Amino acid sequence: MGSVGGGNINNTFAPVNPAFSRPYFTLPYLGWGGTWAAGEILSITTHPATVAIWQKHVIPAGCGTQAINSVNIGVLGNAA
Repeated sequence: MGSVGGGNINNTFAPVNPAFSRPYFTLPYLGWGGTWAAGEILSITTHPATVAIWQKHVIPAGCGTQAINSVNIGVLGNAA
């Protein structure tokens, strides 16, 4: 458990992951409804992946350079 910051219902909340300089997640301000009282909190429980995903990219010795060298990986799954 830990805190990723604070905010208010009038602004989009997007706490930055310092390891990647990108948000952990984004909660748009339009998603809030009603009136919150002082001291109320929102808790989000996350769980790590059960199995790590590894990728190996082999570049043969003496291989020439490529202008475009990218990989797209998509993973779909269901919650148990």
